[in-house]
Amino acid sequence: MRKTSWGYTLQINGKQERKINAAWSEDDAEKALAARILERDVASPSSRPTLNLGEAVDRYFVAKASKRSLEEDRRHLHRLRDAFGAATPLAEISAARIAAYKLERQQAKVRRDGIERQLAPGNAEPRARVAATLAPSRG
Repeated sequence: MRKTSWGYTLQINGKQERKINAAWSEDDAEKALAARILERDVASPSSRPTLNLGEAVDRYFVAKASKRSLEEDRRHLHRLRDAFGAATPLAEISAARIAAYKLERQQAKVRRDGIERQLAPGNAEPRARVAATLAPSRG
């Protein structure tokens, strides 16, 4: 008679994790998978980088020191830093907060293209726009 082994396969930080155990039953494998998913999703806060908006703006200015349009970026980023708060972690700047900011600026009669320029010197997705604008690039 052939022995059956049970296990699971899971993606963790872009890498495949596969666990197989000959002693597991199907239920044991499902329980182990559930425990591993819970462990993955409840990662310790200390393992996540905590970059705030003020630090990201400063890093951006250092990385883009020779950029021709840096003064315009400086003006836009200072306005964003004042609106969202320099101590705000980047992870808390959600698409909903960006949409609220855009609505507030529109109600203040700022042209839509001006708001878009402030939020994104290049990226398409709202949350990624702020992060990409503020994070230093490698180029």
